[in-house]
Amino acid sequence: MTPPRFEQFYALRRIHGQLSNLAFSPDGRELAYTHDGSGQFNLWRQGVRGGYPAQLTSLEEEAVRFQVWTRHGFILAIDPHGDEQMQLHRLGLEGGWPEDLTRRTDCQYLISPGNLDPGGDRLAFAGNAIRPADVSIFELHIPTGQVRTLLDAEGRLFPRGWHPDGRRLLVEELIGNPHQEVFLYDPATGERRYYTSQKEEQLNRALGFDKS
Repeated sequence: MTPPRFEQFYALRRIHGQLSNLAFSPDGRELAYTHDGSGQFNLWRQGVRGGYPAQLTSLEEEAVRFQVWTRHGFILAIDPHGDEQMQLHRLGLEGGWPEDLTRRTDCQYLISPGNLDPGGDRLAFAGNAIRPADVSIFELHIPTGQVRTLLDAEGRLFPRGWHPDGRRLLVEELIGNPHQEVFLYDPATGERRYYTSQKEEQLNRALGFDKS
């Protein structure tokens, strides 16, 4: 019997290991994820009850890091050449070549399925496009590809989910590793309603809303 080769023990394939890299279809019947079975992290979709997966992107020099499944198609955060300056792209439901939505090489954008608004047309996301040291919150209007600033302030701000009314946004402000503040933000008025004390260091995590 031929002994196994050393390389066999390291021929591992990985699903990108963050929960924000799992996105359910709007009807809940399929799941999208990033997997490096092609040699690079690309986007795949598969039925939640099993079945053969379908590869939707075929990137070689770039990697799909995060994705959001919407009724208009996929929104992807793609990492060019491993520099982690992830940019936003749009992709049809049947796959193909991603369309650029942002084209900055000096900043990073972060997306998550939990930040899609209840109507399915708007996606809140974070990025340091205004100042390198600060993280602001932006909104993508998915049908048109238009981006606008929702909340710009010094510090690191991350959207954690739209209120069920679709008008207000839950925000987590990262002040330090043991200190986060959580507030509800109204983009129309600029009002912040804090759920945390703002008086002492606390580990507070904003997880979203119960929509049941």
